[in-house]
Amino acid sequence: MYDYPDRHVKHMRMSSTGDADDKPLPDSAWLHPVLELSVVRKNVEAFKEETVAMLLARVCGQGIIPSTWNVGPGKRRKGIQVFWGDVQNSEWPAMKTVGKVQASVDTCARILADIKMGPRLDKFTRTGSVVHTFDDTTDLRYFETHGFMIIDPRDFCVVTTTKRLPDGRIAIASRSITSADEFGRKTGYSRAHALLTGYLLIPHASDPAKCDAIVYAHVDFGGTFPSGLIKLFGLSAPIKIFEQLQKMAAEDPTVAPATST
Repeated sequence: MYDYPDRHVKHMRMSSTGDADDKPLPDSAWLHPVLELSVVRKNVEAFKEETVAMLLARVCGQGIIPSTWNVGPGKRRKGIQVFWGDVQNSEWPAMKTVGKVQASVDTCARILADIKMGPRLDKFTRTGSVVHTFDDTTDLRYFETHGFMIIDPRDFCVVTTTKRLPDGRIAIASRSITSADEFGRKTGYSRAHALLTGYLLIPHASDPAKCDAIVYAHVDFGGTFPSGLIKLFGLSAPIKIFEQLQKMAAEDPTVAPATST
């Protein structure tokens, strides 16, 4: 059994930075994960702070029922473990994948925040584009995914924000938005919603050239995709994404060759 969940929860709860993002969120914060674009535009800063706080709270288990994360598949040799959990007031389960990367938090953040890297990280991502930039850490993105067997392709509209926390962690968090004109909707695609997705990058305590990473996903796939299939067929997909992150980080020219310890 891996020690990742307890270790990361302990790290976040014992943070001495006093960062408000690490505090539990009120239940009301989870009632409307998908917002109208006009609401986001009116107060981008509030959206950014709330979305990052939601990511931090969720990876610690807030709102995961009945009590905590369940252990899913993993690859011990590569230091990767998937956890899944049912989410309060949602028919869609969430997934959390944790592991180690032989690269700094900055290197990983650069890879994960780059829209062009989406199809490389996830084989089901067909295209990704930035539609609007709010500021240097936050933008509106549109993604298309490939179909699979009898499953229609999906598309997503999300606002993604990146934040460096006072203790050195980097959070990249995304939530879907809606708009009156059903922004970006295409014929043949089912509109899916990222209720909350993201990454939390945690610097290695003794080696800044390494980090721990958490990949979180809570997605409403919409269409005719039964939510229960996520637990049957979807738990291995995050492992592939994490393996790609490890590979892409190792190939980054700024990363020194790994040495045995």
